[in-house]
Amino acid sequence: MVQASLDRFGRLDFLYNNATIDGLHQGVENYVPDQTLENWNYMLSINLGGVFLGCKYAIPEMAKRGGGSILSTASIAALRGSTFPVHTYTAAKGAIVALTRALAVAYGPENVRVNVILPGAIRTNMSDNYEHPDVREFMENQAPLRRIGEPEDVAFCALYLASDESHFVTGQMFVVDGGVSVA
Repeated sequence: MVQASLDRFGRLDFLYNNATIDGLHQGVENYVPDQTLENWNYMLSINLGGVFLGCKYAIPEMAKRGGGSILSTASIAALRGSTFPVHTYTAAKGAIVALTRALAVAYGPENVRVNVILPGAIRTNMSDNYEHPDVREFMENQAPLRRIGEPEDVAFCALYLASDESHFVTGQMFVVDGGVSVA
């Protein structure tokens, strides 16, 4: 991916690490006592490993040309517990926040900015259960803005962090959750 960008555009300005699985849709057990080591490693390899690999290859290229911006998606699960069986998912998302901050400090001198978005309930393919009226009503009532987020809500935040307007922002968490985490 990094090499393809370099081949096509001659440079890499922005990387968005935005691949994830919650395990629930893949039939992977998420409760720690019931989790197998194989499933634990599988979940971490996608949710945290993908961020690691993106950063591993993007940072040197960005540093060579004088900087760039890296953004990863975590989740508000990194900030709070949940009654949903997403222990492994939560652990990975918390690790993404910690990795973001460590990379921001380490590569700030090279003008590589690293930030993370923590979405709440966003209507995506992973959230098909939000279409059930009872679930939707419950989720909407959790947010002070009284709605489930749309992908565009996260995209607007990502656009800001990809732009030069955020040139003095690094190591930060941007919570996009309709206020759930403060309610």
